[in-house]
Amino acid sequence: MSEFGPEAMAVEWLLDEFSSTEGLGHLRARRRGRVVTVESGPKGDVVAPARFRRDTVHLWWLEMPVRAG
Repeated sequence: MSEFGPEAMAVEWLLDEFSSTEGLGHLRARRRGRVVTVESGPKGDVVAPARFRRDTVHLWWLEMPVRAG
């Protein structure tokens, strides 16, 4: 998979937004295939509060865990 696809561009955009917005500096973003995951917490105990899954060129699905797991 290309390093410069829409997912890579989304990760770069999210990282810029996190670093420039007060209170979001603790968040990280990473990609794996068509999924971009937003993470927080230490490397050994990562919490992933949201994922974005690319469905088509312009359609992304937001996935969030429910309270029960």
